[in-house]
Amino acid sequence: MSPTPTLSRREVLAAASAVGLLRCAARSHLKPTAPARSAVVLGAGLAGLVAAFELMKSGFDVHVLETNAQPGGRIRTIRDPFPDGLYVEAGATHVVGDPDLLALFSELNVGLFEPARRRWPKRVLFKRGQRSVVNAGEAIPEEDPPLREDEASLDFNGMLEKYFGTAKDHDPRNPDWSGPEFSRLDGLTAEQLLLERGASEGFRQMVESSFCPSGSLKTMSGLALMREALNLQLEIGWDSVKRVVGGADTLPRALAQRLGERVILGATARRIEQGERGATVTFTRKGEMHQLSARHIVCALPGTLVPQLEMDPVLPAAQLQAFSSINAVSVVQVYAATKTRYWNARGESGNAETDLPVGLIRDESALQEATAGILGAHPNGAESRRLSSLADEVRHREVIDAMERVHPGLEDQLLSVHSVCWDNEPTIRGAFAWLGVGQLTQQQPLLRRPHGAIVFAGDYNSHRPGFMHGALASARRVVAEVVTREAMLKAQ
Repeated sequence: MSPTPTLSRREVLAAASAVGLLRCAARSHLKPTAPARSAVVLGAGLAGLVAAFELMKSGFDVHVLETNAQPGGRIRTIRDPFPDGLYVEAGATHVVGDPDLLALFSELNVGLFEPARRRWPKRVLFKRGQRSVVNAGEAIPEEDPPLREDEASLDFNGMLEKYFGTAKDHDPRNPDWSGPEFSRLDGLTAEQLLLERGASEGFRQMVESSFCPSGSLKTMSGLALMREALNLQLEIGWDSVKRVVGGADTLPRALAQRLGERVILGATARRIEQGERGATVTFTRKGEMHQLSARHIVCALPGTLVPQLEMDPVLPAAQLQAFSSINAVSVVQVYAATKTRYWNARGESGNAETDLPVGLIRDESALQEATAGILGAHPNGAESRRLSSLADEVRHREVIDAMERVHPGLEDQLLSVHSVCWDNEPTIRGAFAWLGVGQLTQQQPLLRRPHGAIVFAGDYNSHRPGFMHGALASARRVVAEVVTREAMLKAQ
């Protein structure tokens, strides 16, 4: 059990003062009025920054409040712990060829490149306690259980069409999933859906490991799984997946630069009080309480944090319950910096498939020029949650021991270890959202519903949680809602 923290007298007085100020704000019964075409955006993740940028271009007076010392949210490029100028992407990494997203990169003059990894002649597998090396062109030992013959004869897109239909039947970007058949599918688990449609055990295992964010077909909604498959089909037809020149955080930094002093870092929103024609946000910054009034509030905080935000009037019970029920994917990444890329000297890429708790291992430095290297371990599901609960030194020791088995020689090459546990991030609480049984048809409409002057943006209420273009689509949706509401207020 962790020891009970002790607070100094100064800390107690500061906390009491902050609570008192919040209570004063709660009793003030403000009737907020704000100038036309004004907005406050809560959160400087991609959704919040894009919403603010689009509103600014539309002539709105905008301020962005961000708790952290840097913008970006779950776009996080980590540089400091690593040698030779190397970096890793702890959050959003790949730029899917969504036309709107590519247009945003172009508008901001943020460069993209198509990854072209060097083809190493050997692949490493670590399964059932044994390390094996597979040479180029050599068949990989058959997985158990295998795909059925009718499944194995199809390419990946063909398998998706076989069990989920096609994106032409229902565009996954369309938020309307109403109707009895969609409700029925949402009432099934992903496993029940695949069993109903005759998928083999081999295919079910492939789906679970490839694109089941919850880590289990038994907990994910069948309709949500179908939406994932339709999204994949749509994206297969787009431009190739790219990476951001200089690191993914170049995008949020470019947006923040365009917004300039409108972005207020280190500012934590505490309370929103609404009036007839506006709202006032109470926030803390550098130990002091501040307030901003605006005609519109864009709440672009992680959905898991919305229930912690005090509101007057409060969210309707059903909507509050929807936010309280958001399932966040547990993601842990552990990075080992090494003196050299010693695995390349063996003709190996550094990437390894394993059935160990550490999951996949990747060479995070493969696209960067340097002598040093970085190996990254990517556990998921229950193992991520377990590893998140451990102290850093215990987590690091366990992962390094496992990585040594997969890539012998790591201990002699090791420079440092760094990990990111999104569950433990107090301003985020999980990597991205996944939908359980019934939540796509019942919960998501509530997550999108405005609450007076407040609209809600974030990848959690988009068609593509966990992806940049999902956050972008959500931002564009709420900007349209703000512009429409502004026009209605002007007409009154």
